[in-house]
Amino acid sequence: MGFNSLRDINSASSSWKIKDRVVRSWNGFPSNGEKLKGINILLLDEKKTGMHAYVPANLIKKHDKDVVDGSVYIISEFTVKDYKKEDKFRCINSEKQIIFTKDTECIKIVEDDLLIPKNIFDFYDLAELKEIADSNIYLKDVIGVIWKDQPLADLTNRFGKPQVKVKFTIVDTRTAVNVTFWDSMAEEFVAAKKKAKGHPIIIIIASAKVTYWEGTINKIRQIEISNAASTKFYMNYTDPRVMDIRKMLGTNAFEKFDFSSQMFETFQSFTVQQLKFLGKDYAKDGASNDILDIMKTIENRRLGFKLIIRDENIDKKSMVYQATGVYELFDSTHTTDMIEPSEDNNQPSITQASQSSYHIDDLSQMNFTTPPAEKKEEKA
Repeated sequence: MGFNSLRDINSASSSWKIKDRVVRSWNGFPSNGEKLKGINILLLDEKKTGMHAYVPANLIKKHDKDVVDGSVYIISEFTVKDYKKEDKFRCINSEKQIIFTKDTECIKIVEDDLLIPKNIFDFYDLAELKEIADSNIYLKDVIGVIWKDQPLADLTNRFGKPQVKVKFTIVDTRTAVNVTFWDSMAEEFVAAKKKAKGHPIIIIIASAKVTYWEGTINKIRQIEISNAASTKFYMNYTDPRVMDIRKMLGTNAFEKFDFSSQMFETFQSFTVQQLKFLGKDYAKDGASNDILDIMKTIENRRLGFKLIIRDENIDKKSMVYQATGVYELFDSTHTTDMIEPSEDNNQPSITQASQSSYHIDDLSQMNFTTPPAEKKEEKA
């Protein structure tokens, strides 16, 4: 059975038959947001061609169960409409769209078709957004590392209606761009970020709206990414571009960005004594006989640590601190000399999740003996 490719169908006929995957779908509402206008679908075929399809409101009951994201369908008997020049916010770079009619048939394929990709992206570098901002004929796909983020915020818009938003910043190796998600997408972002594994998080924002924004105080025009109805985000998605960026995070490609605020501890806390009795389930790769000897250098000693308190320790109540020195504690009649870590051991750990910047294996080479205090000669 032959199928038409999305790149070949046109408005000259309605007797088309395609075999496509539903990449994602979303409800369409009018500007007043009152009544459901239709269902929107992003389709993708085995030739990696994508196209927007639309199910009008009067056909939703017939097809609402047919629209399952990720599934593959055989769709036949539909019309193809050419976009008008003024049609904005298209979810994909295409000049036409599919319109379901009362004659349209949509049959789900039970077995997945591995020849049809799971998704489709047309990425823009963040530096390119300056040239295309406010030109929203087509929405944009972008990718970046979450660098900074703010808590979910409540506000009242100019129409007196309550809204929520979340602001964060994404970066690539050269450019940082602010992002604002609104309403349900803001809430979804906050929830997904809490569950995400792998930090810092690499995020794909598909079909994003890119505009210029001018600050009320400094009046500086900035690029801002926000969500439209068709926007969807993916955190740490399985995609070659994500894997490439993850590899670069381990190099100096991102050296001008500090991701420490995005590194979250995922470990349990133990005392030195408790470490001795941990079972084999806690074992990690490494020298099995080293850890206890290292810990014995600080066991049963009154030591003080010089810590750096960062924003995340205050704002996010993080209990992970960067230690930059250690010294032995005595009574107030003695002075102490700070023992600073060597230059080689004081490396940032911005690409290592769940880990302090101060490594425990550094302690074995430290001298914990405090030299006698030097006393100045008293004046006669």
